[in-house]
This record gives sequence, structure tokens and C-alpha cells, in this order.
Amino acid sequence: MQGLDKYRKELPTLTMKVILNYVIGQGKAVETYQLVNYLESEGWHVLSGGYLIGRLQKVNNAWLSTIPNSLNQKRLFEIGSFIDAQNFDHISLKIKNHWATYIQEVIMQSDSAYLVICLKNINFGRFKLLFISFIGDLVEVPWPVGFKVYNSDFSDEFLIEVK
Repeated sequence: MQGLDKYRKELPTLTMKVILNYVIGQGKAVETYQLVNYLESEGWHVLSGGYLIGRLQKVNNAWLSTIPNSLNQKRLFEIGSFIDAQNFDHISLKIKNHWATYIQEVIMQSDSAYLVICLKNINFGRFKLLFISFIGDLVEVPWPVGFKVYNSDFSDEFLIEVK
């Protein structure tokens, strides 16, 4: 799409994170949106025809528009529900909450790749055994997901893929 290429060129400093295609309707009434997320802490950019038409951010469990846009509340809710169904926010939160005494941050790189950064002064070897043993029970998605786990000063790491 020509518009999407133009949009990507206008944001050269950001690394592409996740693009979802959201299609609603049938036949001539079909509407297609591209939902783009560059940074997990930011909202989702909503594109139509390759052009930015809105931004959504989840605040207190509700999807809100962060810029004026032409999307009505019903469409905002539908797009937000679609994003929620993809489990992007859930995996990071589940991991961080489950191992709160070990983990400083969980960063989603894509829907199949996460970085995990541990807290200082933990037993990294023990955490590795715990993480490898139980991460499969926390991740409930039908595709493989890789986790690159670092200790607090990035001097040690391990990689695991959950299928």
C-alpha cells in the first residue's frame, strides 16, 4: 500500500513492532484497518488505506482515542476488543505478575518475541530453572513464542521458545 509506505517513512526513528489487519463487514461494505504498535507503552496507530486515522490507548481497562478521529465509539470498542483478543498485553502482565520478585520488565518485541529483564540481586540460575519449567503454563497462544531473558546487568542470558 502506497499510503502505508509513506506512513512508515515518516516514522524513521521507530522500529516496526506489530501490524494487525482488522477486517469488518462483507462484500462492498467491507472495511479494513491496519493496527500498528511501535512501542508497548504507546497506543495503537489505526490506519485506513495506509493513512493514519486515529490512535487508541488502553487506560484503566478501556480503549480510548488519544487523537481526534473519525471512528465512532462502536468501532473503537470493536478494534479494542480485537486487539485484546490477540493477548498482547496479557502475556507481559502475566509473566511480570507471576514472577514479580524476579522480574523488572517484560518487553514485547512482537507477538512471538519477548525480552525479560530480571531484578538485581536475584539468583539468576534458580530463576532460569523456574522460568523454563513454568513459562509454558502461562503462555496460552497457538504459535511459538520466544523469550530472551537477561539478568539485571545484561551479563548473562538465556533463550527459550514455547510452542
